[in-house]
Amino acid sequence: SDAYLKANLPDSSLFYADQAVRLSQTLRMKEEEQQGWFLCCRANCLKDDIASAEAIAAHAVGVWKMRMLQELSEHYSFRPGNLQANLDTAWRYIRQLAALTDTMHSRDATQNTRAVLGKYYYQRGDLRKGMGYFRQNIREWQQLGNKEKEAHWWSELGIYTPGYEATIDSILHAFIKARELFELAGNKEEALFSLSDIAEWHWQMGRIELAAKEQRHVNGQLPQLGHVRMPGQYCKLAIYELSLGNHNLALQLILQAKRNMDSLHEDYAAGRLDKCLANIYWVEDDIDKSLHWYRIALGEMQGRRDLTIYGPALRIVQGSIRKGDLAGAEKFLDAFERENPPGRSRDKELIATAWGNISEAKGKYLRAERFYLNMIQYNARAKEESKNDIEQFFDFDLARLSSHYTIGRFYVDRRQFAKARPYLVKALTPQTLMPVSLDILRDTHLLLFKVDSAAGDLASAIRQRLLYEKYADSISTDAKTRQIAELQIQYESEKKDRDISLLSKQAQLQQADLSRSTMLRNIILFGLLLTMVISGLLYNLYRLKQKNNRILQQLVAEKEILLREIHHRVKNNLQTIVSLLGTQS
Repeated sequence: SDAYLKANLPDSSLFYADQAVRLSQTLRMKEEEQQGWFLCCRANCLKDDIASAEAIAAHAVGVWKMRMLQELSEHYSFRPGNLQANLDTAWRYIRQLAALTDTMHSRDATQNTRAVLGKYYYQRGDLRKGMGYFRQNIREWQQLGNKEKEAHWWSELGIYTPGYEATIDSILHAFIKARELFELAGNKEEALFSLSDIAEWHWQMGRIELAAKEQRHVNGQLPQLGHVRMPGQYCKLAIYELSLGNHNLALQLILQAKRNMDSLHEDYAAGRLDKCLANIYWVEDDIDKSLHWYRIALGEMQGRRDLTIYGPALRIVQGSIRKGDLAGAEKFLDAFERENPPGRSRDKELIATAWGNISEAKGKYLRAERFYLNMIQYNARAKEESKNDIEQFFDFDLARLSSHYTIGRFYVDRRQFAKARPYLVKALTPQTLMPVSLDILRDTHLLLFKVDSAAGDLASAIRQRLLYEKYADSISTDAKTRQIAELQIQYESEKKDRDISLLSKQAQLQQADLSRSTMLRNIILFGLLLTMVISGLLYNLYRLKQKNNRILQQLVAEKEILLREIHHRVKNNLQTIVSLLGTQS
């Protein structure tokens, strides 16, 4: 049930949770029964069947009731858009949770409820109050001298604090403190995870070399501690290498992540890995391969209700346009938007970009401009919304980085250079704590070269051209291109080997099935033969019995005739004796 929850398949989760509950009731296992009900509650929340989830929570007790109330509250707190109605509903459950916590007199329960309150106030935009609840937990463990527990809450503070310019120092400080305390407590694995969090924020700040160095250390040390689940760590480093223009290293790391995922027989990270693989092929200008992997990634993400599906959808539209399939791009986007109506500004930004791309490709430039201006407005709103968003997914979404570049390029292509300049300058600055990718830097400097040349500013134009050459050289070299091709061939070869091995195993299984089928056929034939023999014997016995019955009946008849004859003779003899006695008398 829990595995299906992780895969966002609530109906399957409910099927198994229901069995868990029934079996626990039969075995009178109260704790396991409550756990089963909790899984039912979570699955119903995922299905948005709140009435059923509430009904389950109403009959729960103790810690399990707390967990159900937390699940219900966060179902509304974390809904995209931070709508007031959702936050008010969340508060209703939080009040019940707080009241129940007060009756339990448990430090762990109290601290957990504080964390729920902290996340709620983050979503409401009250940063000070939200951080206050986490810091209260930190102070308690400081006073008790428990470094590992204190480290845990420093880490939680860093994870859930919304990230933007005003909070970046606090977030980094929290992760640095967590790492120091985990090391002092002797928990090396958690210390490395904290370093990975630090690297992530260094990357978002644009300190990409430092982020890559820190993540390389994490990736080298975790396996030595026996940690085998590495897809996420390899993917992070792949993103940093891609940001540095090291496409060959990025590809190598993503393929390593996919191998690791396959070895674990898990696919929770498949969508993210395949999207990153598509991003690599996109910046390499291999449209066919990038489209292939974007489509696969989108299918994997949609099945899990992933909130990052809009980036791959935009790339599928853009790739289809570049392939000359305008009708296919429009049909795909129309269906996608109907099935996945965007709620957040960041998602609306990408949908507006896609419609702008289609309109521009069709030559409808006024319509395209309207979509692009909407795209910029949504971009600004998304930046503001991120200040209240604790559900920030670490994800290198190339599509979200290019809005200002897109409208700048549009105006350059229309020879409206004055309109283009401010957007192109904006494209060179990080958006929402995310570094500008090298390919955007390269292409933006080329566009600024054209803008400055048109304006007659030759000195600036030369500088822009030199910067373009610099970034172009750092991205593409013959050696890197060859290595990417070699890695691709190597991966495909390994995949073929795995496929051949799988086919061989399937052939062996089929042969075993065939052998079993042959044996089963022989057994059936033998059984039929034996059945026929037994049937023949039974029939013969039946015939013999019938014959014996007839003989017996004949004997009985003859016996009856003989008895009647004897009776008749006896009767005659008696009559003769009576006559003689009468005569004698």
